[in-house]
Amino acid sequence: YARPESVALALQILDENLFRDDVSSKLSVQPAKFEQHGSFDADSNKNGGRRMVSEAKRKVARLAALQAVGWDEGENGRIAGGLKGLRIVVLMNMFNPAELKKDKDDVKLRLLEEEVHAECQEIGVVEKI
Repeated sequence: YARPESVALALQILDENLFRDDVSSKLSVQPAKFEQHGSFDADSNKNGGRRMVSEAKRKVARLAALQAVGWDEGENGRIAGGLKGLRIVVLMNMFNPAELKKDKDDVKLRLLEEEVHAECQEIGVVEKI
């Protein structure tokens, strides 16, 4: 379970409960114990064992974690997915990279970005292209 309250509730309700109405089989439920297996050398990495993560990736990870454990109270009533701010769309085959390389002033790229922004703006708020 992702939330501590869910773990406590599972312990209270499921521990020592019958498994599939079989009197001889009882469930044993206990909180998970997290331990490190193997060794990790933090000095081998230049950032003290940490990877550099951009603020945008942090935001996406934070929203994904909230989305994974939260209820969707949006207007569409979906069970999972639907936190505002975590809408990532990947558009493929929109242009030929060779054509953009020929464009020295990035005019075609700006026009493409404006067109995509305008189309996406019709559906909702566009934060970044």
